[in-house]
Amino acid sequence: MYWKKRTVAKPTKTLKKEPLSLLKPSPRPHLPRDKRIDLQLPCYLLVEKTGHFLQTTTINLSKSGILVRSLKPLETGQEVLCLLSNRTNLTKLDVMHGKHTMKAKVVRVERQEVLFRMALQVTLGRVNPVSFLEFDGENKYWWSRHWQ
Repeated sequence: MYWKKRTVAKPTKTLKKEPLSLLKPSPRPHLPRDKRIDLQLPCYLLVEKTGHFLQTTTINLSKSGILVRSLKPLETGQEVLCLLSNRTNLTKLDVMHGKHTMKAKVVRVERQEVLFRMALQVTLGRVNPVSFLEFDGENKYWWSRHWQ
């Protein structure tokens, strides 16, 4: 065994491991999309039981619900027919027999200083807040056919 050269043992190299955050960039944080769009549109409500007709203004809307402001509040749980249109001088018959009419239910009523905020949940039909689908001359209707 004399033919092997004696060597001094080399110290082992310790590899410094870099943390993963330095090697790989963190994924982009998920930002939840705002599902409600702030639009102020004229909204016509017709209470099915009593026949009361209200003209309100929307605060914001989504596919399944509308938030409106009104001078006269409705009771929670009432079913209403709802029509979003920029057309003026709509009557009860226009809302009752219009093909763009949605059915909705009053979910929440909050009192503000002068006005009331009412949250409506659309039960039949669907709001299309991005664009209007029907346009006949000067009238726009925000609605899309969606049977649930």
